Amino acid sequence: ARLLPRLMADAEVPLFLELRFAVKVDVNFGLLGFATTVPFTKRCGMGLAGVLTDTAESRLGPLVCRDSFAEVAEAILAARGAAPGRMRFTGAQMDPDRIRLGEEVKNVRTIGMML
Repeated sequence: ARLLPRLMADAEVPLFLELRFAVKVDVNFGLLGFATTVPFTKRCGMGLAGVLTDTAESRLGPLVCRDSFAEVAEAILAARGAAPGRMRFTGAQMDPDRIRLGEEVKNVRTIGMML
């Protein structure tokens, strides 16, 4: 109910969302193998053009993800002039520390299974 007046009057409204997903790594060596799942939670957002805003571009701004919603709000403002394009995600962009940890666990388990 509070969103509708802003969509009608404002040129752009920030839209915030929390992404929650799990990445599963499953490695098999014939009869041996292991699997692990790593949960990810990211705070993201984008600008949504107001209803009365005339735009030839997309009505959604670029998706930005940060550690807090305050940082997302700042990043949405900074991303207003970004060129449109395709979104691509890599693990390193989402959470480099968890990716590094996952690689270490994979390497230790793989070497351990070979011994």
